[in-house]
Amino acid sequence: MSLVQKYEVEFLLCQSWEDPRLQFEDGGRHKYLNAITHYQDVWTPDIYFIKHGELKEPLTQVHIALNIYNNGSVRYITRKRLAINCEGNMEIFPFDNPKCPFAIESVSHDKTELVLRWQRDTAGVSGASSLRYHNAYLKQNKTGTCDSHYTWRGECVPRDRWASDMRICFIPCYNF
Repeated sequence: MSLVQKYEVEFLLCQSWEDPRLQFEDGGRHKYLNAITHYQDVWTPDIYFIKHGELKEPLTQVHIALNIYNNGSVRYITRKRLAINCEGNMEIFPFDNPKCPFAIESVSHDKTELVLRWQRDTAGVSGASSLRYHNAYLKQNKTGTCDSHYTWRGECVPRDRWASDMRICFIPCYNF
């Protein structure tokens, strides 16, 4: 017997891409430029969450960081909230391990213009002593390919999550 549960997850969405128009030379004085006050003037990916997810925007957009490196690399971090549907086993609830799939897709760019991929070397979460897991743990985390049934242009990145209790903070990162 299957049970569909909805969990609200708050997380930091880390995005990285390269924009050659933003290259600069300052003689090595700065590691990067903090461009958060110029957020409106810098191109950022137009992404949304699909497939079992509902993005719950905060009343005010919380931009954490927008760093521009001299080679044109950009790192953008924003806080998001997602209400996600998870499937679990009703017979052993609440001791089951619900599966919580979702995907990220571009709103206006197809896969010939924008390539989305999950960054695999994200070690920052496990080493952060300030993060608390509130009686939850991530049991499995995997990526895959998007089903064309859920994508309107075919460019998206899926993520499946299994957790004992999805009141967990996670930091998904992807590169363009």
